[in-house]
Amino acid sequence: NTVFGIPAGALAVALTIALTLGLGVVGALALRNRIFFKLGVRNIPRRRGRTALIVVGLMLGTTIISAALTTGDTMSHTIRSAFVEGLGSTDELVSVKGTTLESLEFAEASQRRYFEESKYVRIRDAVAVSPVIDGVAPAIIDDLAVQNRTRRQSEPRVTLVASEPAAFGSFASMSAGGASVSLADLRGDEVYLNEEAADELAARDGDRLSVLAGARLFPFRVRAALDYSGPGNDEAAMLMRLDAAQRILGVPGQIQHVLVSNRGGPISGAKLSDEAMALLRPVVAPLGLEADNAKEDGLER
Repeated sequence: NTVFGIPAGALAVALTIALTLGLGVVGALALRNRIFFKLGVRNIPRRRGRTALIVVGLMLGTTIISAALTTGDTMSHTIRSAFVEGLGSTDELVSVKGTTLESLEFAEASQRRYFEESKYVRIRDAVAVSPVIDGVAPAIIDDLAVQNRTRRQSEPRVTLVASEPAAFGSFASMSAGGASVSLADLRGDEVYLNEEAADELAARDGDRLSVLAGARLFPFRVRAALDYSGPGNDEAAMLMRLDAAQRILGVPGQIQHVLVSNRGGPISGAKLSDEAMALLRPVVAPLGLEADNAKEDGLER
């Protein structure tokens, strides 16, 4: 995208113009001083090996520099893509004050704290007419052990992503068999798996799962393995309805986060984080919560 801070497209145009002017000047001088021109080029056919070595050396130097610049852009793109993939359309997160949000795990297990779901309703109503924010959803995101009882395959760490079906549609794209699906399609004992979770559990539609929450095992069935884009998709993820997650975790009426989406795409929306944070802070502070511009910070890093 850029070379030493200069846009690559503009730099290419400028260098092309400079090269054309340089060749034009050399051509004009060659026409006016043909003897000097002949002296300058006579060594090319006389020392062909040296000429070839010089040309190859210049080409090699150009290749090394170009590869270094390309590698930097590739690494940046890979890291940014992984970050965006894990957060999906989530631009800001509202959590209990003091929660450390370092990654797409959102918070370390020992720091995961719950608050009343009614606070989400107050936040949703406060930003309902915002020109910056276009989506708000309650969420529980946690790590659980899951066993596929049908295939006898276990996975000690699967990211549970649970939300309210109607609100979660703004934050995720889900399809199975080419058809769009929703959390609203799930029954109380059904879950979706993303592709990575389905691979690690060798799961197929209809398989019986045991989900370990606390010290208890809860039976579920795989509704479908999804083509999923949304929060938690950077690793093995299991999606379920919010009420089902609250039931197995023993936290009825409570959530861990409020997901906030800005207008625009997964990357362009992050540019509105300053405006969104200015709107969210006075709303969430009296509730004992705090907002975190997770995506903007992550993309800048």
